[in-house]
Amino acid sequence: MDFLREFRKQIVYMHCAISYPMVNGPNRWRRNVNFKEIGDVLREIHFEGDATIELAHENGFVRTRPLKESLKMSRDFMRKTMGI
Repeated sequence: MDFLREFRKQIVYMHCAISYPMVNGPNRWRRNVNFKEIGDVLREIHFEGDATIELAHENGFVRTRPLKESLKMSRDFMRKTMGI
Protein backbone atom coordinates (compact mmCIF):
# COMPACT_ATOMS: atom_id res chain seq x y z
CA MET A 1 0.00 0.00 0.00
CA ASP A 2 2.92 2.29 0.72
CA PHE A 3 4.18 1.72 -2.84
CA LEU A 4 0.83 2.76 -4.30
CA ARG A 5 0.77 5.89 -2.19
CA GLU A 6 4.40 6.81 -2.89
CA PHE A 7 4.20 6.37 -6.66
CA ARG A 8 0.57 7.46 -7.13
CA LYS A 9 1.43 10.00 -9.84
CA GLN A 10 3.37 7.46 -11.92
CA ILE A 11 0.81 4.63 -11.79
CA VAL A 12 -1.20 4.59 -15.01
CA TYR A 13 -1.79 0.86 -15.44
CA MET A 14 -2.53 -2.05 -13.14
CA HIS A 15 -2.22 -5.77 -13.89
CA CYS A 16 -4.28 -8.02 -11.60
CA ALA A 17 -3.57 -11.74 -11.58
CA ILE A 18 -6.09 -14.09 -10.05
CA SER A 19 -4.77 -17.62 -9.58
CA TYR A 20 -6.66 -20.82 -8.97
CA PRO A 21 -5.33 -23.82 -7.03
CA MET A 22 -4.87 -27.15 -8.73
CA VAL A 23 -7.19 -29.86 -7.48
CA ASN A 24 -4.41 -32.32 -6.64
CA GLY A 25 -1.43 -30.11 -5.91
CA PRO A 26 -0.11 -26.99 -4.21
CA ASN A 27 -0.58 -23.60 -5.79
CA ARG A 28 2.75 -21.83 -5.56
CA TRP A 29 1.25 -18.61 -6.95
CA ARG A 30 -1.46 -17.99 -4.38
CA ARG A 31 -0.78 -14.98 -2.20
CA ASN A 32 -2.78 -13.45 0.61
CA VAL A 33 -3.88 -10.39 -1.32
CA ASN A 34 -6.31 -7.98 0.29
CA PHE A 35 -8.10 -6.76 -2.83
CA LYS A 36 -10.45 -4.56 -0.81
CA GLU A 37 -7.53 -2.73 0.79
CA ILE A 38 -5.92 -2.24 -2.61
CA GLY A 39 -9.21 -0.83 -3.93
CA ASP A 40 -9.47 1.52 -0.95
CA VAL A 41 -5.97 2.86 -1.62
CA LEU A 42 -6.66 3.20 -5.36
CA ARG A 43 -9.68 5.37 -4.55
CA GLU A 44 -7.65 7.31 -1.98
CA ILE A 45 -4.96 8.15 -4.57
CA HIS A 46 -7.58 8.80 -7.28
CA PHE A 47 -6.28 6.09 -9.63
CA GLU A 48 -7.76 6.67 -13.08
CA GLY A 49 -5.61 4.34 -15.17
CA ASP A 50 -6.45 1.11 -16.91
CA ALA A 51 -6.55 -2.30 -15.26
CA THR A 52 -6.44 -5.78 -16.76
CA ILE A 53 -7.22 -9.17 -15.28
CA GLU A 54 -5.08 -12.25 -15.86
CA LEU A 55 -6.39 -15.68 -15.00
CA ALA A 56 -3.31 -17.64 -13.98
CA HIS A 57 -3.36 -21.42 -13.82
CA GLU A 58 -0.68 -23.97 -13.13
CA ASN A 59 0.13 -26.68 -15.69
CA GLY A 60 -2.54 -29.35 -15.77
CA PHE A 61 -5.40 -27.11 -14.67
CA VAL A 62 -8.68 -28.14 -16.30
CA ARG A 63 -11.27 -25.42 -16.82
CA THR A 64 -14.82 -26.19 -15.73
CA ARG A 65 -16.45 -23.22 -17.49
CA PRO A 66 -15.87 -21.21 -20.66
CA LEU A 67 -12.97 -18.73 -20.49
CA LYS A 68 -15.29 -15.81 -21.26
CA GLU A 69 -17.42 -16.69 -18.22
CA SER A 70 -14.35 -16.94 -15.97
CA LEU A 71 -13.12 -13.52 -17.15
CA LYS A 72 -16.55 -11.99 -16.50
CA MET A 73 -16.63 -13.50 -13.01
CA SER A 74 -13.16 -12.12 -12.31
CA ARG A 75 -14.12 -8.67 -13.60
CA ASP A 76 -17.27 -8.68 -11.45
CA PHE A 77 -15.21 -9.75 -8.42
CA MET A 78 -12.74 -6.89 -8.98
CA ARG A 79 -15.54 -4.36 -9.41
CA LYS A 80 -17.35 -5.55 -6.27
CA THR A 81 -14.26 -6.01 -4.11
CA MET A 82 -12.06 -3.17 -5.34
CA GLY A 83 -14.57 -0.78 -6.82
CA ILE A 84 -12.70 -0.54 -10.12
